[in-house]
Amino acid sequence: MNALVQILILTSGLLMNFAYPLVFGLKSYGSFLQTVLLTLVCHRLIDIVAEPLIALIAEERFFVTSLAFNLVLGALAWTVAPLFGVGEVDLPLLFVMLSSSSVMLSLHRLRLLRALVGYLIVFNVSFIGLVLFQLYDSESGPGLRGILLITNSVGVVVGFVLLARVSTWRGGISHTLLGVMRTAAVQMPIALCSTLIFSFLTTIFPLLCSPILDASSLARLRVLISIAQASISAFPVNAKAIFVAMHSSGAAARLIPLLRVAFWYFFVAAAFVVVLARFRLEFEPYANVSGVMITFFWMVCLERYLLALGLRKRLMAMNAIGFVALCTVSFWVKDFQDALSVYAVSVGLYATLLIVVAQVGRSASIALMLIPAIVSIMVVGAVMQVFDLLLAVACLGGLAFVFFPLRRGDWEILTGRI
Repeated sequence: MNALVQILILTSGLLMNFAYPLVFGLKSYGSFLQTVLLTLVCHRLIDIVAEPLIALIAEERFFVTSLAFNLVLGALAWTVAPLFGVGEVDLPLLFVMLSSSSVMLSLHRLRLLRALVGYLIVFNVSFIGLVLFQLYDSESGPGLRGILLITNSVGVVVGFVLLARVSTWRGGISHTLLGVMRTAAVQMPIALCSTLIFSFLTTIFPLLCSPILDASSLARLRVLISIAQASISAFPVNAKAIFVAMHSSGAAARLIPLLRVAFWYFFVAAAFVVVLARFRLEFEPYANVSGVMITFFWMVCLERYLLALGLRKRLMAMNAIGFVALCTVSFWVKDFQDALSVYAVSVGLYATLLIVVAQVGRSASIALMLIPAIVSIMVVGAVMQVFDLLLAVACLGGLAFVFFPLRRGDWEILTGRI
């Protein structure tokens, strides 16, 4: 059942991030992004604040409390954003997306896996149906914003039905909500500082680039970033399972085999895309960034490793300093090539710093630190057309085969035995 949930989540992510530009074109998708990127950033940041509160609320009150909490923060974001001159938040879209997040989080919290599967199926089928209707009748179709709004609304209605029997509005919900808000006020800086760079690399960077890039280039950047981010869902082991395993005994012993398997898993995928791009030129932009999936997934694993070791303060300091540095560098972006190069270098540099701070085993530390740097150089060189990407991938594979080979038993990780 967990594997099915993982597949459905991956499918929904692929539909949202790749079906839009494929069906409507990069220019239309880019124009849509320019209007909703701030809303997506607010949704992402509120999700970060809400998720750590999962253990603070009783199961029967979790859904209604998390829903109220998300909507209060959404209204606050809608009110505050114009005051800082960063643009306007699409309140209806933000509300329905936050409600959908509350449904997902509640189904996870209550361990209702069958209900979660049903919810994801309805979500995906609704999205596909609306896209087909838009293709059939573009004039009366709902449009890009409408598809996102309706799909999430349908999912929320289904979620309300699934959760109605196990949730309650009674028993001091307002008192519980006030307690959660107070706790959130204390934990919010910690939660945000621990994930600033991840948020930058997924949503904030495209927002900063939106005034610089044209609609088509912004859409291409968003698609390529989504490919890197998809590594979290594309890996057979769920990120939450990795987090749980890292908190158990022997976290250090589990980390290096996990990184080895992840490297070769995504290296094979990247090599396939690079070879495919030789025969189909339309895959060339995706080939350039496919290697970033390796370092992006490493980044996620290493962050969870530091949290498992109780090194949250180090992680927060790295994120705060790195976030300021990356935002500063972003102002030097002039075109799409610059944006993609800055992104690849940022992921590689952050992964390398995490390896240094984590202080993993000395025997593997040199190879671990070199791989993110080599991947970043490979991507930037390919984007700038300095060297041949296929040759670079072959060299990376040869070096990794010598200095970072798989060991017996490593592949058991793919079965969930972290």
